[in-house]
Order: sequence, then C-alpha cells, then structure tokens
Amino acid sequence: MALRRDVDRTLPARAVLATRTTLNGLLYSTASSHVGNSNVLVKAAVREPEEPCAAKIAYVLRFEKQTVIIVRYHLPTTSPARDLFSRYPVLRTSVWNPEVSDRLSAVTVEQIVCHFAELHATWAEQKIMIAVSLSRVSYYH
Repeated sequence: MALRRDVDRTLPARAVLATRTTLNGLLYSTASSHVGNSNVLVKAAVREPEEPCAAKIAYVLRFEKQTVIIVRYHLPTTSPARDLFSRYPVLRTSVWNPEVSDRLSAVTVEQIVCHFAELHATWAEQKIMIAVSLSRVSYYH
C-alpha cells in the first residue's frame, strides 16, 4: 500500500516481480541476480539538475502499464575523499559509502540515469566506494 501512495496512485494492486528489465536497450538486473547490472545512478526527479545518487536495484515490479524499480541508495560518505573528483566533472565520478541503506525506495524508470562501475578503496582509514558513471561508455563487437 505504501508503494502505491509513493509512486503512483493509479497502480494496480498486482504486479509481476521480475529480476531484470531493459531500459534504452540496456539490461538492468536486481542485485540478487547480477550485482554489476544492479549498480545504477538515480536522479531524485526526472528534470532535476542535481547530481544522481548511487543505488543498487533490489526489485523490479512490472505493472500492467508501468515498471517501478525498487532501490537501496548508497549512504553518503563522511570521508575526506568525498570531494576527490569534484574538480573533474567530465569524469562523472563520485565517492560514496560502500554500504547501502536498509530503506527501500521506489523510483520510476525515467529516474534511472545509467549503470556505474564501482571501485572499493580505503582513504584516510575509511572504506569508500568510487562510482564511475558508464553513461558515455559504448560496447562495439
């Protein structure tokens, strides 16, 4: 019931629980199905100019006319490395806490920006996760 209020009041009462979905020709999966394909950068709202947040896909819900993605956001880091890439916006790289929130959040498919590659590291004795946007990466045969 909370999902219906948060995302769209017109959602049907039943949905198909899927392990993957395709958005703009790219495969996105739940973390339990494929960890790498579950790493996503999410915008708070479709038209917001703010930087996207790193998240992992927990569930994919397919309703009759809409797909809803349930994510767990990475927690912000308190490490001094949090501003490590701020001077290089073209790299589209950010620093996060490697832990994800216990809270589940529903997002629309339009809020998913792209996949990200993750690199775990230690900076000033704190564990961090470096998220590198894959929005400009192409794969050619």
